[in-house]
Amino acid sequence: MTSDDKEPPMIRDPEPQPQPGDSLVYTPPVEPVLVPAQPGPVEPPFPPLPPVERVSFAARAKPVLSAAASVWRRVSALLIWAVKVIARLIAVVLLLHAAFSIFKANAANTWYQVVDSLAGTLSLGLTSLFDLADARWEALVNHGLAAAVWLVAGSVAAGLLRRLTP
Repeated sequence: MTSDDKEPPMIRDPEPQPQPGDSLVYTPPVEPVLVPAQPGPVEPPFPPLPPVERVSFAARAKPVLSAAASVWRRVSALLIWAVKVIARLIAVVLLLHAAFSIFKANAANTWYQVVDSLAGTLSLGLTSLFDLADARWEALVNHGLAAAVWLVAGSVAAGLLRRLTP
């Protein structure tokens, strides 16, 4: 290269000065949109959405109904358990009263008084069903019969609840 062939030095353009009516907000240059050279469908810039599936009301309600059935099974299992436990506890109270009567427990004792009041309430009116000569045997037979009735009634009620469970 010769001195004559030298390229002119690069002159930096001064910053453009805003002109009246120009916006002071910087807007980046917009890239041109490329149009396909051949005619045909243009692919969208994002994948298409999957088609919407139509679901019937019954299909949408099925999980809700199965959840409700599951809750009902749990509640009914709890009720069955509670009926059995309550019937057995009442039978134990009645048999405890019969045992207190057979062995002549102290009537002034707090335990005896609690069991005696509960047994009188829970005996279903069977405390005077049989009149025997010995009061101890009479208490055993009458309260034992009441305990048996409670056990049978509890089993029947639990069986009915079990049959109602889906």
